[in-house]
Amino acid sequence: MLIGGKVYNWVFSEEVEKQYGELSKKIYSIENFDKRILNVRVGTGNIVIAKEATANIDMGGDIDEAMKSREEIIDYFLRHG
Repeated sequence: MLIGGKVYNWVFSEEVEKQYGELSKKIYSIENFDKRILNVRVGTGNIVIAKEATANIDMGGDIDEAMKSREEIIDYFLRHG
């Protein structure tokens, strides 16, 4: 699996980069994240062949606002997968 994943990432590097771009666009299009995204990073996951995208999000000025934002984000992902 490790060798297959490495070969896939090397042979299809353009496709992987395209998928990263599409995923980044999707993250920026989520209305709950509007004007909250500080940055989006791409990299490897916990498994050597896995890929991931992470976003740093400004959750608000105080704990109540941050907890409300957290609930909105959780609800969004529960409804949209």
